[in-house]
Amino acid sequence: MIRVELPSEVWVKPTEKLVYITPEVESALPATVQAFETVNERFAADPEAHLKKLEESLFSFKSTTGARIDCSIIPGQGKEMLMMWAPFSDGQPNSDAATIFQYISDDTTSKLTAAPNSWNQTTKSGVVSELLKAVNREMTVLTIYSPLPSFPNSAYTPDEYLKIRRGDFTPSTRIAIEAIEEVQDRLHGKKSETQFEAVHLHGASLGASSAVGVANGLVRIAAHAVRSVTAQELIVAPRNVFPELAARFTVKDPVGEPSAYIAADTSWPVIAEPLIRQQIDGRGNEPMMFARMLQGMSKLSRLKGLTRPGRNMTPHLIENLVASGVMVTIPLAENSGLTHDTPDYLPRSGEDIIKVRATEGQRTSHLIDEYVALTSLLAVMNIRRASR
Repeated sequence: MIRVELPSEVWVKPTEKLVYITPEVESALPATVQAFETVNERFAADPEAHLKKLEESLFSFKSTTGARIDCSIIPGQGKEMLMMWAPFSDGQPNSDAATIFQYISDDTTSKLTAAPNSWNQTTKSGVVSELLKAVNREMTVLTIYSPLPSFPNSAYTPDEYLKIRRGDFTPSTRIAIEAIEEVQDRLHGKKSETQFEAVHLHGASLGASSAVGVANGLVRIAAHAVRSVTAQELIVAPRNVFPELAARFTVKDPVGEPSAYIAADTSWPVIAEPLIRQQIDGRGNEPMMFARMLQGMSKLSRLKGLTRPGRNMTPHLIENLVASGVMVTIPLAENSGLTHDTPDYLPRSGEDIIKVRATEGQRTSHLIDEYVALTSLLAVMNIRRASR
């Protein structure tokens, strides 16, 4: 089997969220532009039905701790599954499909009512699902939304929280297994001949640490083969939550000088944000977006797990995954205040680091997690090379 090499860097134009398709990207994911065109065509054919399908993918289940875990499940063919762990505050949509369709169709629905930003993770999961189909890697896509609940019932036990505070996110495995069992029951039945046999993990920001932890837990249990982990904007380096991590989220993002590189626009194709994202996000974010961000930042135990690089377990877990044959990819924004020094603490044991770089006097930042086209491209490239 020929190993597919991933690009060491991906170029973007942050002001427009454009992604440049270099020869290295094209090699890792052939016919990239055409695949994204297919994704747009499927949405444009019937936007109302497409949004309704995403709404119908939403569900919650009761964890063994009594907490209600919000998820979505987009069915797909085969016995492989992609599990996506959302960033800090990307929860389920705060409006229904009819409302968001009305919002993108005319200007009679208010931004506050439509809550377009709350569709962020659902849009990313939907585009990833469609892109996988477009490149002949269709599979079921399961999303675990964030933030996980702390009241009235917590998603984690006190012992699990203790591990997470020390940078060991393997306790997320219990939630992942519960979610997989729920999806198995909903789609096929617990005792069906069709059982999920392999899992791909994707996470961004806080979700990246969870994805690494879950992958390790599943590898140890050996109940499901883990094919790939994409840990986008993985945070390892801050020494403490306050003031360093908080500062990196605000005044210290981005860092470094603007890029001096001018992209070869005439020779490199570009892909824009998918049509569904353009239409939902076209009028900007609603004020409640900031309240959701603060809610995510209030989960101190999980935030502590991103700090203290000298004792953080995440680099060791990455080393374990690579030794177990898992394709681990870590895309990092070159100028991200949160992750620009993450590579200094990685094991360099065979994991791929993709530097996301800006062109034309701009800088990349932690906000690359908001880019739907880029996130989808990075996830699917890694899945494609790891799929059997």
